Amino acid sequence: MKYLKLALSVFSLAVLFSMSVSCSRGGGSDDVFPPYVGNTVGDYSVKITGSTGVQIGSVVVVIDGATHVLAPQNGNVYTSPTYKGSNFAASVSATGVNQSSTLKVELIKNGTVVKTSTAQGRYLAASITD
Repeated sequence: MKYLKLALSVFSLAVLFSMSVSCSRGGGSDDVFPPYVGNTVGDYSVKITGSTGVQIGSVVVVIDGATHVLAPQNGNVYTSPTYKGSNFAASVSATGVNQSSTLKVELIKNGTVVKTSTAQGRYLAASITD
């Protein structure tokens, strides 16, 4: 059980790392692609809600390439601190009580829920990006 929880956390970190790494281009005069226009800067946070008995294990947030590992206290509801930036990703792992346990992760940008990710089962993992 302990190793499974660790494996889920490592998997979550690996997913976030792979999402945060981007390809770079030379930027020389022979560049045929238009410049990348990124997301606008905003205030980001995630709200995590689990069904009864769900224990949130780990929350990993990447904002503009900076990784933050959060440790929620025991419980099935958690709201992260607010981060200012333009590229945001979050990954959450949790443990449910049975196969019908659920986990919902909401991405909040500038006070509005813009994306939602859900998971169901005994071992729960959800990721969300903007």
